[in-house]
Amino acid sequence: STCTITPEENEGNVAWALRNLPLELIPALPRVGGPGRQECGLTDEECRLVQRFEPGTELDTNGFFVAAFQKKCTGSSWRGTLWDSASVGRQTCRLLDILSWHD
Repeated sequence: STCTITPEENEGNVAWALRNLPLELIPALPRVGGPGRQECGLTDEECRLVQRFEPGTELDTNGFFVAAFQKKCTGSSWRGTLWDSASVGRQTCRLLDILSWHD
């Protein structure tokens, strides 16, 4: 989550993470905010999974953004993304498990 309404810091970073890391979006619950902005690299479906809170909307809040990720970790899922070594990928997956990412 962030406390900003800047699309580059919100949807832009989510789009980058989805393209470069073994992550997928899951619904950010409970659903209270509006959808993400579409002009920042997210699909319509991805925009519906994140939540955006902005001044001047029905909730009239300060800027706030929420996205929930689930890791896609199959041992070699990092290969070709950040590292070329499957063993590094497996170690990273174990590290992510220790850090308590969503399963």
